[in-house]
Amino acid sequence: MEKTSSGGLNVIDRDGVYGVLAEDGTFSPVYRVPEEASPPGTPRWTSDLGEHVWDSCVAFVRHAERPAHFLRDSDGIGVTDLTDRGREDARRLGTLLKGYDVSLSSSPVPRCVSTCVSVAEGLGRDLPVERREEVGGYGTALYLDGYAGHVYREPGTTAVLGNLSGRPIEGWHPLEECVRRMMDVILPFLSREGVLTLCVSHDLFVAQLVGGTVGRFPSDRWISYLDGILVCRRGKETYVVWEGEEHPYAG
Repeated sequence: MEKTSSGGLNVIDRDGVYGVLAEDGTFSPVYRVPEEASPPGTPRWTSDLGEHVWDSCVAFVRHAERPAHFLRDSDGIGVTDLTDRGREDARRLGTLLKGYDVSLSSSPVPRCVSTCVSVAEGLGRDLPVERREEVGGYGTALYLDGYAGHVYREPGTTAVLGNLSGRPIEGWHPLEECVRRMMDVILPFLSREGVLTLCVSHDLFVAQLVGGTVGRFPSDRWISYLDGILVCRRGKETYVVWEGEEHPYAG
């Protein structure tokens, strides 16, 4: 059964798979309904860290696994924390980052802060977590307070897909402005010589940063838990790394 959603894009639920239907009839799956946990694995960006030369780096990533709230009334989702598996995955991520000088910055939402805390546990360090509303809250990509619960009761995924296709939806800045605002938060971290700053945000923010800098969305996959993009400085050059490829960022 196909159910067309509102918001400008032809986004449908086809037999429990949520995705985009192109004009030529091609269906690109984005999410399964209900949400399924991401399979265990190592985020690609962790290997990219060692394969690319940088003087300072920001990993802008989605939080670890949380209980599913996809396609539900989203009131209260801001207080959702991690599952036990999510905490364990974040601790494992921390072990992979040993050897780096790591700094932690987070959206103030509990699941993001808990991700940072668990990463620090995996690192074996007592690291402070800098809570920044701009990393994953109102004021960057998302500007309308109360958006999730009161304005748009379909998944925020639809809004992001709209933005990435040049059709912004109420509550979100247009893509170019989203990217500029997020980079305004990220770029100052690159003044930290030799430091890897882990910024833990949300899939809706990561997807727009990827799409706006690399141009890879919509696609046939979404942003998995702990998935992310690197923003790096090498000398005076700034570039992003997504799935092993460098892309210059000129601002």
